[in-house]
Amino acid sequence: MHRAKSGSRVVVVMSAVLRLGAVLAAILVAGCAGPETGGEATVFEGARLIVGDGSAAIEDAVFVVEGDRITQAGQRADVEIPESATRVDLSG
Repeated sequence: MHRAKSGSRVVVVMSAVLRLGAVLAAILVAGCAGPETGGEATVFEGARLIVGDGSAAIEDAVFVVEGDRITQAGQRADVEIPESATRVDLSG
């Protein structure tokens, strides 16, 4: 029976540790991905939208929020409103 050298045992152990580390890193990166958009949408409509870049305000504006992001904003005619969206009327 031939006994393995201690140096080769270290290489095998280090290889296993590196593989485990790579798997754990992949799991962490996958877990840190942002939420997918396309979930429930909320549409806010009928308000004056001030963009904040110095351009004129948009009257009778609509903006769509999906998850934690504004995905569309503009004049009512220019925004595609998802069919299943919850609608909030801001006119008044």
